[in-house]
Amino acid sequence: MASEFQTRKLIRRFGLLDSYHAGHVEPSDYLRIAERLRCSFELEDGDPRVTTLRGAYERLWHDVHGDTAKVSLEEFVDANGKAVTGAAEATYRPVWESLFALCDQNADGELELPQLRLLLRAHGLVEPQIDAALAHIVPRGPGLSREAFGKVCGEYFAGEDLEAAGNWLFGDPRPLTVGLG
Repeated sequence: MASEFQTRKLIRRFGLLDSYHAGHVEPSDYLRIAERLRCSFELEDGDPRVTTLRGAYERLWHDVHGDTAKVSLEEFVDANGKAVTGAAEATYRPVWESLFALCDQNADGELELPQLRLLLRAHGLVEPQIDAALAHIVPRGPGLSREAFGKVCGEYFAGEDLEAAGNWLFGDPRPLTVGLG
C-alpha cells in the first residue's frame, strides 16, 4: 500500500493523465503523451522511438491495471500504490528508458532543458509548473544524464524522501493548504 506521500503524488499524476476531466483514465491517456512527444519532436508516426514508447506505456497499463479498459481515481491509486511499493523499478523503468531515448534527440546521453521542457509539457504541466519542476530536478546543470533521469523518475514513483528533487517531476508535491485559519 502506498504511503500518504506517494498517494498524494499518484493523485497528482491521475489529474495530469485525466486531461479531459472524465473522472477516469484509460490506456489512450498514456498514448496521448507519446503522441504529444512525437509531435513536439517532429517525429514520424513509425519512428522506432515512438513505437517503443507506445509499447512501454501499453505494458505499463497491462502490468498495473491488467485488462481493465478504464480506472477511477481510487482504482488508479490502489493499483499504482501496489506497484510503487512492490517492483516499482521493474514496472516503470521501460517507460523511463523509452522517454529518455525519444527525448534525447541528439543522442548525447543527456536531456537538455529544452528537451525536458517538451517532456514535461507533454505530460500535462504548464509553464509555471515546468519552471518549478526544472528548478528542483535540474538546479545546477544544463540537463540530466540517463542515470540522473532514472533517479528522478524513481524518486517520483517510489520515493519517500520529501526533499528529493524527483518529487517535483509532475508538479509541486507539497500538500495543498486551504483557508487562513
